Amino acid sequence: MLFSRSNLFRASGGRDGGGRHVQVAVQQLSPDALADAKAEQPFGKFQQLQIDDYQPSASNNIYFISVRRVGHSLLGLFPATIGAAAGVWCVTSANGVQWSSPIRVWESAVVTETRTRDWPVDTGNAADDPLSFIIEHDVHISLGGPDYFETLCVNTTVPRLCEYRFSAGASTRDLCVRMANGVRQHESFVRQRWQRSPEYEQLSAALRGELQDPPGNAPP
Repeated sequence: MLFSRSNLFRASGGRDGGGRHVQVAVQQLSPDALADAKAEQPFGKFQQLQIDDYQPSASNNIYFISVRRVGHSLLGLFPATIGAAAGVWCVTSANGVQWSSPIRVWESAVVTETRTRDWPVDTGNAADDPLSFIIEHDVHISLGGPDYFETLCVNTTVPRLCEYRFSAGASTRDLCVRMANGVRQHESFVRQRWQRSPEYEQLSAALRGELQDPPGNAPP
């Protein structure tokens, strides 16, 4: 299968009018092609992904999809803004064309009106349990223009890759729900560990005015 971006709407003057989506072309491999790696097998026509409970529109934007086979199903992760909600979304499919209702596994802020700064990178080995997947957070977003490099220089956030694990279970049913729950449990664990750390206690005391200088600002 070959997945590619598609822009479904055009504004006046031929400019991009939103409604970014994903299309797929399927390559049907014959027995001869499976036996001979050099045999040519053309892809079929591109088809727009059909996602349950999702209506393509100028205000809905899916930028790409990262797909991994899990058992007999396909697991897809994509960065998107759907209405006023942005983040990383999860869907599953049996054929690569028809997909389940999207479930948001990571909540993000909407930037530049139609984008998100959290992007799925990949999922781990499908044979592993727990499964893992990686999100790149704080991706730098710029629309270009004459101030492109100045915009990048004043952006002080640092992009980073974070791995999340969740139980795949024996069935792919509700796989996206388990993924979302796994992310929430991970974030809760990290938050609790941070709140038990000496650094957290020092910062809390500084905010309460009990310390003269917060950590890192003590005089030499």
